[in-house]
Amino acid sequence: MFCPSPRRWRYYKRGLTSRLYDLDIAYLFTALDPPPGPVLDVGAYIGEFSLLALKWGRPVYAVDSDPNALVCLRRNLADRESLTVIDALVWNAEEDLTFGFAALSADSSVFVAETGFKTTGTVRRRATTLDRIAEDNGIDALAFLKCDVEGAEPEALEGGRDLLRRTARIAIDTGPERKGGRTSAACEALLRDAGFAVRTRERGRIVTYGSRGDLPG
Repeated sequence: MFCPSPRRWRYYKRGLTSRLYDLDIAYLFTALDPPPGPVLDVGAYIGEFSLLALKWGRPVYAVDSDPNALVCLRRNLADRESLTVIDALVWNAEEDLTFGFAALSADSSVFVAETGFKTTGTVRRRATTLDRIAEDNGIDALAFLKCDVEGAEPEALEGGRDLLRRTARIAIDTGPERKGGRTSAACEALLRDAGFAVRTRERGRIVTYGSRGDLPG
């Protein structure tokens, strides 16, 4: 796997298969048993979760906004025909935002300047919404939405209210990446409003899950 920093290679000490297994356990992709359909990987970084979904035969839309991460993602998944890579900054409106680069630690974010993470620069760029991404790419419905946007998860969900109604399963990284605070409560409320059964689990990372059916224990 190509990574923005050699430090990332520590995740592969036991091999790529083990790394993908760990991601499956964290995001409950197979445990949530999504119905047939595409996967949207928001905050795809270097494409690890996208690779997991591709290995299960799913078409994948991989979204990221950090150019260093996107270079690695495209090289890691260059031979995958059922992959669409989308360079986009996801938010709750189409507006200009300041985006901070911290790809070495996988922490690039609109909040990175306020978290204390080491940055390699900032840029002003136009944000978009999940609903716009779905419209532009002809995504009628989603089997699975994975979201890890370093503290901007509530805004990402707010900008995807129409798409959420057409999504079967969701896993969102809601750890303390927003000025040191979690986004679990806000994301849980948004998912319940969209009709999902919801649960947040702390097991290594903090992940909030949503399902149109029963959630695994």
